[in-house]
Amino acid sequence: MISKNPKFLIGYSDITALHMALYQKIGLTSYHGVVGSSTFSDFVLADLDFIFNNKTKHTYPTNNTPIISLSKGKAKGKLIGGNLSLLAAMCGTKYLPNAKEKLVYIEDIEEKPYRIDRMLTQLEQAMDLKKAKGIILGQFDGCDSDSDNSLSLRETLDNHFKDIGIPVIYQFPIGHIQDQVMLPIGIEAELDGDKKTLTLLESIYQ
Repeated sequence: MISKNPKFLIGYSDITALHMALYQKIGLTSYHGVVGSSTFSDFVLADLDFIFNNKTKHTYPTNNTPIISLSKGKAKGKLIGGNLSLLAAMCGTKYLPNAKEKLVYIEDIEEKPYRIDRMLTQLEQAMDLKKAKGIILGQFDGCDSDSDNSLSLRETLDNHFKDIGIPVIYQFPIGHIQDQVMLPIGIEAELDGDKKTLTLLESIYQ
């Protein structure tokens, strides 16, 4: 029914489950971005306007977000991903896509490094995360450790992604932040780990 009557589906966090299921089952292009209760800042409104009113290539980030490169290189692939906790919860179901040949974006909020480590390990085993073409990591607000006996968030991410042979960037403006960009799922994009940019390579209006 949805494939015969496609609509714009926009959202993040728990909406990740719907995004991935619809992409996996019917190839629907939906949009990881703001929800109705989000703060529609000038940045968000400008990004929404560009996405829905332009058919040209779009390069992120469009603000002064201090992106960090964990692994250099350049790669092209279809965009998939979402909230880390939801992706991990979908492991073992028929609704989670495989990461092979894809550009995978991941974000979360208020999860301690040991939990992030566990969930990333789960994705590496269940969806071949490290066989992706590239990985885009969000800002993970509130995810650092408050204990001297734990690895920090950055140490945890480095352990998984530092110089792994595919481009990986960190601090990308997606998910649980005010000025978040909207990413269309299933669209061909290019990730540049040297320039620390992500560029949409095709129109979202397929």
